[in-house]
Amino acid sequence: VEKTTNGGTNWTNISSGIRQDLQSVYFISDSTGWVAGDANALFKTTNSGTTWTTLSGPFYSQRDLHFVDANTGWVVGLSGSISKTTDGGTNWNSQTSNTFNVLLDVTFTNSTTGWIVGESGVVRYTSDGGSNWVSQTSGTGNNLNAVYFVNSTTGWISGSSGTIVKTTDGGSNWITQ
Repeated sequence: VEKTTNGGTNWTNISSGIRQDLQSVYFISDSTGWVAGDANALFKTTNSGTTWTTLSGPFYSQRDLHFVDANTGWVVGLSGSISKTTDGGTNWNSQTSNTFNVLLDVTFTNSTTGWIVGESGVVRYTSDGGSNWVSQTSGTGNNLNAVYFVNSTTGWISGSSGTIVKTTDGGSNWITQ
């Protein structure tokens, strides 16, 4: 694990003690953050990465994580796995994605509205914090690697083979760019 305090000009190696391959990092503040990855790897820091605490839960190998505040977050990964925490990562509850495809990225615009994307063009949307995930049609069968929304209606997805799609209606329609 490496850390910067000057916008990336210099990086400092932090001996984390973590041995798994890590796929994602998310910080909610300069001190509190999480990393996720292979072999059920999920860790939390509350001191800017000086030390990392192992979190346990209903995980598979994870590909991405996203938090909306210091307590509420989601991890997604292999076999369509989604898990949510409401206590900063101490306890996790599985959610149903209705897919076995690998989920590669997750984003939320607030504590209820979010999207996940994954292999074979998979897009899922929730308006209730993940209790229900609804399929959206991305218009592609390519793997979708990243999703980002600037608000609850406008967002982009990028993926393999140069795939870029945009929505301006919350994902009801995706337009190839």
